Amino acid sequence: MDDLKNIFKGVILGVSNIIPGVSAGTMAVILGIYNKIIDSVSGVLRNFKENFRFLFFIGIGILGGIIFFSNILEEFLKKYPWQMNYLFMGLIAGSIGILFKTAISYNPKKSYYIYFIITLLILVIMRFISPPIDSKIIVSLNFKNIIFLMLSGFVASSAMILPGVSGSFVLVLFGMYNSIISAISNFNIIVLIPFGIGVILGLIIMIKIIGYLLKNFKAQTYMGIVGLVVGSIFSIFPGFEFSILGISCIVVFLIGFLISFCICKINVKNVKQD
Repeated sequence: MDDLKNIFKGVILGVSNIIPGVSAGTMAVILGIYNKIIDSVSGVLRNFKENFRFLFFIGIGILGGIIFFSNILEEFLKKYPWQMNYLFMGLIAGSIGILFKTAISYNPKKSYYIYFIITLLILVIMRFISPPIDSKIIVSLNFKNIIFLMLSGFVASSAMILPGVSGSFVLVLFGMYNSIISAISNFNIIVLIPFGIGVILGLIIMIKIIGYLLKNFKAQTYMGIVGLVVGSIFSIFPGFEFSILGISCIVVFLIGFLISFCICKINVKNVKQD
């Protein structure tokens, strides 16, 4: 029964991973398995059988959620690119309030707000130097693509384990979201291999670093996280026009905001789970 529950929780995490703005880390906290995931990954050899079993069934659920829903998302991205951008913006915006409250709850010094400003400015600048969400889809490899896929996977997996930060919105920033969703839905193994290598390296290396930062520098870390989340909205803003398209974009933005806001409000007391 526990294995089935873990598969179900994994599916939720998998879906969270492919929706920009919805944080898999936050969902793990809400589901009560955030500590377990961190401990199981960082100390898998200490209690190998138990930790491996837990991670195995969580992993099955994550893969199932990603594979099934990636096809649906790919179709919507092709047919409604502007509306999907606004949906992502709404999902991101809906998580800002609870995340900011979490950061404030750690009583940050005024000087810590510099971390918010720095990360915000980084993403605003990236808006003008990085490709937008509808960048060209990668279907074959060259040296540049391999490096970029590995780097995207590395950073995305690092962001994935931070409560409040969406690994998939990192892919949006890198202009890799459509490429990865397409590769998953079409089982393009050639593209997925370098990306997967980056993901694994990110989890192995960064989980200890991030765990250390969250344990010893919570206020500073969360202020930086808030800056990343706010800045991500600027990164994917496609523009606006006064038309039926513009109205539909506003509607889906509000829908995304409400979905994300409600998700973050569920069991909100657990968001500060260590």
